[in-house]
Amino acid sequence: MLVWGHSQGTAVAVHMVAEEQDAGEGLLLLESPYNSMEGQIRSTLPWHLRAIVLNLVGLESIDLEFLSTKWTAQVNWPMLILHTEDDHKIPPKLSEQILEETKGKSSPMSRILFSKDFGFRHNDIYQFPHLQELVTKFEVNAIDTKGSTINCSPENMDSYLN
Repeated sequence: MLVWGHSQGTAVAVHMVAEEQDAGEGLLLLESPYNSMEGQIRSTLPWHLRAIVLNLVGLESIDLEFLSTKWTAQVNWPMLILHTEDDHKIPPKLSEQILEETKGKSSPMSRILFSKDFGFRHNDIYQFPHLQELVTKFEVNAIDTKGSTINCSPENMDSYLN
């Protein structure tokens, strides 16, 4: 089974997989994930909106914490993170934080960061010409960066097929 979450859906996917320990074997692919809703808000909203959402409303009180890093550490499946350097909605540093903060606490996790030269931004990783081959390699456990990030650019993208 392959569970694939994108953007806000990554938080839902990782939480679901972490809580469904009886689901058997599977793979988790997170496309443009963030570490938590607070991390996302701090990285993207202007200070006055951050103050309103985080201090006046509070994410915990409205059950919107979306603690991806917490749940990722409890996932037993291999995980692959796909992100882009030019993501204008979720900064790539947030997926890097997931990787760094869960090293050694979760199943094998790999991260591929697509160069801004592709122009994928937030929604267009599906346009990567070798996406199907990349996912197939992930399915057969042929991608394992040992918890580090692979930087993919137009110049080196063919090397992922070998």
